[in-house]
Amino acid sequence: MLSDFLCDPYLKSGQLVRLFPEVEIQKWQLFLYRPYETVTPPRVLKVFEILEGILKKEFER
Repeated sequence: MLSDFLCDPYLKSGQLVRLFPEVEIQKWQLFLYRPYETVTPPRVLKVFEILEGILKKEFER
């Protein structure tokens, strides 16, 4: 199943139709893995912070 944020425009325009709307969709957890480093550069931490914000916003709808 595709994420709502990808499908929403097409659902709203009528190009896609929800099948079985009575079936509850289970949420999945998402994890980000990276190689271990004793010191994580600030730029990498910033990218992870930005990604976390974007993903939370999109997946908590």
